Amino acid sequence: MKTVDARGIPCPKPLILTKTAITNAALNEEIEVLIDDEVAFHNITDFLKNNGITYTNEGKNFKIIKNKDLSSNDTNKEKSSGPVIAVVDKKVMGQGNDELGELLLKAFLGALKDANPKPEALYCYNGGVYLGVEEPYKTLLQELRDAGIKIFFCGTCVKFYELNEIKVEEQTNMLGIIEAMANASAVIRA
Repeated sequence: MKTVDARGIPCPKPLILTKTAITNAALNEEIEVLIDDEVAFHNITDFLKNNGITYTNEGKNFKIIKNKDLSSNDTNKEKSSGPVIAVVDKKVMGQGNDELGELLLKAFLGALKDANPKPEALYCYNGGVYLGVEEPYKTLLQELRDAGIKIFFCGTCVKFYELNEIKVEEQTNMLGIIEAMANASAVIRA
């Protein structure tokens, strides 16, 4: 039996770890998931129910039996021909508290590489170009590159903010961003 210990790990990582464990498990293999967070518990419960995965739970811990492949759930979804892309236009996600917005953006960037479908590219414009030069965002973007996601920055924005560290080959223009968004099957916005 595999064990996923997601105690003390912030969302959405417990769900991502659970999904990965199920994907990598053999049919009828049992997986134990240990969590200590109420939100993670509900996220995992919803995921298991929505995907028809057999499970039992004691408190917030799950015993899961992989009774089918997750990929089989994708066959009923209509596929569009364009790629999925993501866009970021500031150093925070959403409006309201900026400290919370920073945490949300870090979680967003960390989860992109595990999304299904995974975005083909991430486009950063306006204040989003700072992600290319500031930690921890710079490291998170490298993880996305390592996962095969292309990163592009608005060249006008890079020049405006004088962010000379961003490579010219990673810069694009507004027409490139507009065409990417227009041709995408889905645009994920931070």
